[in-house]
Amino acid sequence: MRRSFPFLLATALVLLALSFGGSAGASAREFHVDPSGAVADGTTSATSFRSLEDALSQVQLQSGDRLLLHSGSYGELQIQGQHVDGPVFLQPAPGAEVVADTLRISDSSGWRLTGLLIEPQQPLEVPRDGPDVGPPGFPTTLVVIERDARDIVLEGLSIRSAPSIEGWGEAEWLDRAHNGIAVEGANVRLLENSITNVRHGITASGTGVRVEGNTIDRFSEDGIRALGNDGVYRGNTIKNCYRPYYHHDDGFQSWSRGPDGRAGTGVVRNVEITGNRIINFEDPDQPFRCQLQGIGLFDGMFENWTIANNLLVVDSWHGITVMGARNVKVVNNTLLDAVPGPLGPPWITIVSHKNGTPGFGNTVANNLAPSFNETGFDPELFILDPAATHFTHNLRFEAADRMFRDADRGDFRLRNDSAAIDAGTAEHAPDIDLMGQRRPVGTAPDIGAFEFIE
Repeated sequence: MRRSFPFLLATALVLLALSFGGSAGASAREFHVDPSGAVADGTTSATSFRSLEDALSQVQLQSGDRLLLHSGSYGELQIQGQHVDGPVFLQPAPGAEVVADTLRISDSSGWRLTGLLIEPQQPLEVPRDGPDVGPPGFPTTLVVIERDARDIVLEGLSIRSAPSIEGWGEAEWLDRAHNGIAVEGANVRLLENSITNVRHGITASGTGVRVEGNTIDRFSEDGIRALGNDGVYRGNTIKNCYRPYYHHDDGFQSWSRGPDGRAGTGVVRNVEITGNRIINFEDPDQPFRCQLQGIGLFDGMFENWTIANNLLVVDSWHGITVMGARNVKVVNNTLLDAVPGPLGPPWITIVSHKNGTPGFGNTVANNLAPSFNETGFDPELFILDPAATHFTHNLRFEAADRMFRDADRGDFRLRNDSAAIDAGTAEHAPDIDLMGQRRPVGTAPDIGAFEFIE
């Protein structure tokens, strides 16, 4: 039987619609959640609910749907058992002020959450079992994406233990500061979130996690912990570290885990750390100022990592330290000593695993730093194998005022007479710099994270 062209075209359009996860004629819908029950925009009972729990229990969500939260306090916000083809959006209604004590996503996929404020409105009750177990005052985690959740996006969230830390001492940091985000699920994206007044900022142990454009400001333990394979950490700012009690503080830290969970007994693979800014402090008179370490990969093995175009202003020997590396590239980074003195200057180094296992295939190129530890440190424990790591076109400097435009005021771009200009090698340089400027501008790439521009 011969089919007409209009029939064939209509059939093709139906099949095309079905291939994108919907039926012909399906359209995105809006549902309103208002704790006060006073939605005043003409919605009907079929599209408005008193709680998110009610909405999730009564609506069969589909791709493109939006759940709009109206002003109010939502307590412990939970999404559980909600797998959608996605994306399904959860966001404040226009002009709404939405706050939740915590956010937890489990056994769910396909969600995109934007614009929420996560801040405890009252002291949190810490669970007596599970990952957050602890005595009174022990921190919980404000946002948790559990292992059985995947394909989740958090964008533009404000996450904080409290609006301000003014007047906080050791007791307040211990009793009131919580951890920011913990990601155990796979293929999660954290985009442009603000995480402030916390202990740990972000801990990512899931596979394929992307952490891009986030700001972690005022933290008392570690900025980012990257523990999963296939991660991307790009364009984040980590700044203003506090140390009201003893802790080993890192801007960025990773360690491997074997099948039994012990640190240093596994391999973390395929991770990118690019274009991040790690700044120990902005105010030299900041109270409880910590001695921040930069990028510390202390318990390998670490395999197929790229660490490029990062700016680190820290107060420790460990500017960029990798212990146990295979095919790790450390290229075009800029390091400065935040406080000249006995805890520095910060170096770039790659050494053997703590257990003595050597690495191979590593490159340290085009970096600008006060120190390059090419012989290893504490040689009885940590060994640098010259055959494992190739150092080339790096530049050591002593006087920041001869290298940067105005380091004292936070301008770490190169001076027009800097020795780093056109001194790098194109073999290892990224195509762009920390600012997104194409590289090279001159006859060769510049050394460090910034390409010089007149």
